[in-house]
Amino acid sequence: MDKYVIDFENENADENVINEKTHIWLYDFCKIDEKYEHIYGYNIDDFFKTLEKLAPCDCYSHNLKYDGIFILDYILKHGYKYVELNSKKEKLKPYQFTTLIASTGVFYKISICFPTQNKKKLKIVNFMDSCKKINGSVESIAKAFKLPILKGSIDYEKKRGIDYIATSEEVAYIKNDTEIIARVLTLEFNMGL
Repeated sequence: MDKYVIDFENENADENVINEKTHIWLYDFCKIDEKYEHIYGYNIDDFFKTLEKLAPCDCYSHNLKYDGIFILDYILKHGYKYVELNSKKEKLKPYQFTTLIASTGVFYKISICFPTQNKKKLKIVNFMDSCKKINGSVESIAKAFKLPILKGSIDYEKKRGIDYIATSEEVAYIKNDTEIIARVLTLEFNMGL
């Protein structure tokens, strides 16, 4: 099963914070392998279209509690139903999801089953928190592992409307964030960790 690191950038200008309303204006998938191929786009709808094409797969977020809120909000608004699986034999069915979230609010896993034409082959995506495997900020991890790329910076308070298209610098920024984590996870998986 393919593995990816994902990340979202959402609008958080002062106006968004005051109105408690935001949206995803950039996302990225970085494949966890030695090629570090990226797939990026500009809104949550396109993220889920891409995700459905990539399924089945595992996706790591370096802060699943943050990214997971957008994921849960989207699937709940699009007809997915939460289920509890009580044994390892139970499987998700299309348009179902399950979570592993501690009572303290710590997110460990979100699993979603997408619809499929082949009822015997399930299209399940598992979202997991890479912070549980690699402790530290993206910036500190890049430095600690002496990676050839570093975390960049962008203007987090810039106003970005619904139709905003990210600049090449902003795309490079999110790609570095996902690739830093993908590089370290590739090392860990190659060592059998």
